[in-house]
Amino acid sequence: YSKNEKILIACIVSSFCLVSSLSNRSYFPALPLIRKEFNISDALVNMTVTVYMAFQGFSPCFWGPISDIWGRRPIYLASFIMFIGSCCGLAMVKSFSGLLILRMIQAFSESSCNAIGFGTIGDIATPAERANFNNIIGSTLNISMALSPILGGLISYQLSWRWIFWFLFILGAITWFSILFFLPETLRSRVIVRDRNGLSEHDNSCYIPIVYWIKKMRLLLHRRNSSFSSFPRITVTNLEANDEKTSNKHCQRRMPNFLEQILFLRYPDISLVIISICCFASICISLLMTTTPTHFSTIYNLNTFQIGLCYIPYAVGCIVGSFISGPALNRSFRNIALKQQIPIEMIKSSRNIPIDFPIYRARLQGISFVIAVGQLVMIAYGWVLYVRAHLAVPLVLQFLVGLCNTPILNAGTALLIDLIPNRSASIMAVYNLVGSFIRALAVATVEIIIDHIGLGWTFTIFGLMMSISIVSIQILIKYGTKWRARRMEK
Repeated sequence: YSKNEKILIACIVSSFCLVSSLSNRSYFPALPLIRKEFNISDALVNMTVTVYMAFQGFSPCFWGPISDIWGRRPIYLASFIMFIGSCCGLAMVKSFSGLLILRMIQAFSESSCNAIGFGTIGDIATPAERANFNNIIGSTLNISMALSPILGGLISYQLSWRWIFWFLFILGAITWFSILFFLPETLRSRVIVRDRNGLSEHDNSCYIPIVYWIKKMRLLLHRRNSSFSSFPRITVTNLEANDEKTSNKHCQRRMPNFLEQILFLRYPDISLVIISICCFASICISLLMTTTPTHFSTIYNLNTFQIGLCYIPYAVGCIVGSFISGPALNRSFRNIALKQQIPIEMIKSSRNIPIDFPIYRARLQGISFVIAVGQLVMIAYGWVLYVRAHLAVPLVLQFLVGLCNTPILNAGTALLIDLIPNRSASIMAVYNLVGSFIRALAVATVEIIIDHIGLGWTFTIFGLMMSISIVSIQILIKYGTKWRARRMEK
């Protein structure tokens, strides 16, 4: 793929992730209106959030293995059809039971975005450039996380809570058509193989974007005898074509094993990477998202819309962090590769990382310092709320949390894809599963702990727990290469 093609693919995938992320958090401001319309208790209306989080946690373990075998593009199209249908149903639902079931379907369908999205980036980007493309998706998710409550509150206030789902229906339809027309298949075992004579026998219409067929028909109408180019353009040798053919036939026979991906956690290097990422990032996100509405309303006497605006500093911090971390991670990778005397041309083009390459140092170098700074910021954040400091102080600290959080997530996701390049969607599904469990645990316990020991000590305890990430990273840098070599030999 050319650079422009990679950027286009990353932008389309990011729009997919944006719509699915909006469906999660834009719903929160509408909870009081839904409770009033259906005349239900707080516990029942909160159940719609609980079941959504549950399905969002384990559903990637279904979508990831399928996309790693059958391809990315068919799963995008199929899952988003389900998402669009659920949005239409939610906008017209007449009963609470229907609302609950449709939210399950919506969570099940939209949860494919994270796993397959990062898997797609793993397909198109080499390790030396992967961090920059991961930033596009990561920044989109972080921005939507902060802006979704604002958007949901405005739509609910000006129109109705049902219009949240009509809005998602429209965005979902636009995104689905962009995938249908422009997004090619990126999974290497399913990608279109070409030689100088045109298309090979690997062609399959469900894997080819419509713009290709339009181009083909135009060429046929003009009766051009020369071979045509299309999107994507891949030229292979006969030997590579035979390898792709064998891989393709194998994929057609094989059914995905949905429990196999959980076994990734038995490898110490992979489990430590997931723990080191989840321990910090999931705790940060959970604490900020759950404590901000409750405590900002009581401490600073803010309304729902004003509380939604308070998420903007975190989003800005994530954006700034993404612009800094992407080039820094790629530069670190190249510097380590040059120290290993790997030619610069191989660094830019190679998709395979040598077994003895210190990939853990290349990806995690300096991340321990970022986590340590994030720890101090989180601890300070709790005590600032405890002493009821000026509103600007916690907002600045939220910006710093976002600034620290993004490099950690980008480094971790890039490293996971580096370690399991052929099963990138599956490994991201495992990461999402562990992250959802930690987030659910943090959400379930944080308010209980605050009630017993207060804001300051609660954030201090959670901040100190993040030291697990620092210890895990140091262990990975020291022993990770040996563990990876042992795993690759098996």
